[in-house]
Amino acid sequence: MNLATTFICGQEGLSFFNAKSEIVIERNGEKEDFTAHIRYNLKDTLWVSFTGAFGIEGARMLVTKDSTYILNKIEKTNMAFSVDEENYLIPYAFSLDDWKVLLLNIPAIQDSNAEVIMENEIQITTHFSNHKIHKTFKKNNHILKCQFNNTRGGALCEVVYSQYDNTTKTWNLAKERQIQINQAASDPVKISIRYLDFDFNKPKPFNFNYSKYKDGINQ
Repeated sequence: MNLATTFICGQEGLSFFNAKSEIVIERNGEKEDFTAHIRYNLKDTLWVSFTGAFGIEGARMLVTKDSTYILNKIEKTNMAFSVDEENYLIPYAFSLDDWKVLLLNIPAIQDSNAEVIMENEIQITTHFSNHKIHKTFKKNNHILKCQFNNTRGGALCEVVYSQYDNTTKTWNLAKERQIQINQAASDPVKISIRYLDFDFNKPKPFNFNYSKYKDGINQ
C-alpha cells in the first residue's frame, strides 16, 4: 500500500475502496474468524469475500442500492434480501450509504433531515430517514462512534472507531472498528474489523455468479 498516493485527494476524490481485513464475529457465546476482501464502488456496489479456516472461501456478499445478495459457497446456495432485511452474515439491515459510514467512517451528507448539536466539543449529528435514525459523534475531524437505530425492527447498532491513519488532515481512515448489534429477541452480536491492507481508486471486478447456486431461502 502506497500511503503517499492513497490519500492525495482526501474523501472528495474517493470513488473506489479495496481492503483486506480480519473480521471476528461473536454471537451466542461463539466466535468466528474470517479474512475478508472488500471491494467497494462508493457509487453503487459493495462486494465482500469471506474466507475462513484453512483459507477456504465460505461466502460472498454483494450489496446494491436496493438489495443484498449472499452466496454460501460451502452449501452451494444463494440468497437475496431487500435493504430493509437482515441477513445471516450481517444481522442488521445496512443500506449502501450506511456501509460508507461503517467501512470508511465518512459522515452522511447533512441535509434538511439532519440535526446538529455541539456537546463537550463533540459534534453530534442525527439523521432521520424512513424508519431509521443515524447518529454520529465527531471530534477533531474524526468520527468517534456512530449509531444506527432501526425503529421498526428494534435493532440498535453502535460502531466505535480507532487506530486512525493520520496521513492527511482532510480525512483519516480508521483502521479498526468495533461493532455491537443489539436485538430485542437475542444476545448482542459483536463484530470487530481490522484492516490489514487497503488502497483507494483502483477498481477491481465484482465476481459474483449468482445463477450458479440454488435458492437457499426455500430449502
